[in-house]
Amino acid sequence: MKYIGTVIANYERKKRTETIIRIEGLSRPQQIAVIWSIPRSPDALVDLEPGVRVIFAAREGTLTQRMQTDEDTGATATILVAMGLFYDVLDATDAPTDVLYEKIEPKDLEFEGTVGEIRPRPDAEAVARGRMWSITVVLARHGQFQPLRVRFPEHLDGAVGGLATGDRVRFTAEERSLSWMVDIDEMGRRCVVPAVTVTGCLL
Repeated sequence: MKYIGTVIANYERKKRTETIIRIEGLSRPQQIAVIWSIPRSPDALVDLEPGVRVIFAAREGTLTQRMQTDEDTGATATILVAMGLFYDVLDATDAPTDVLYEKIEPKDLEFEGTVGEIRPRPDAEAVARGRMWSITVVLARHGQFQPLRVRFPEHLDGAVGGLATGDRVRFTAEERSLSWMVDIDEMGRRCVVPAVTVTGCLL
């Protein structure tokens, strides 16, 4: 997955450098902790200073999330975490985010997991308001189970009909559809999970 973002901070964690980036150009604000995929010291990432805009790529197959505490304010937020591949620094004179995205060749994200929940099909009124049929897919990541809300546009509704809880599924999703949704489980616990919009089912 390839995005444009603004560097917030760098951290050294277990001999790897991690960069917190605020992703630009998404429908909802989203931060991601990018763990660079080969061990690098902070000195090797000297360009990644707070406030710098970058184009970066990370592996969606490593996507997970965690709670992040702001060291200055103590506020907590749920952020994504993924292994980074590369970055390019943008100049202050570079074009606005939407113009830059037009120059980046879009590439669908690809995920695989187990269907954990199938939401009821939205009625006509809900569809008119832009609501989509959705399922929750559980991704296995590094021994963790990461929920991902998967939204189906109306023309792909038929792909949901053949799915059942526990099925393995592989699908592609629109890169810039990445956002988040709030789920409330049967015990009333609130959980923030990442969400994507499907472009096609492969399995």
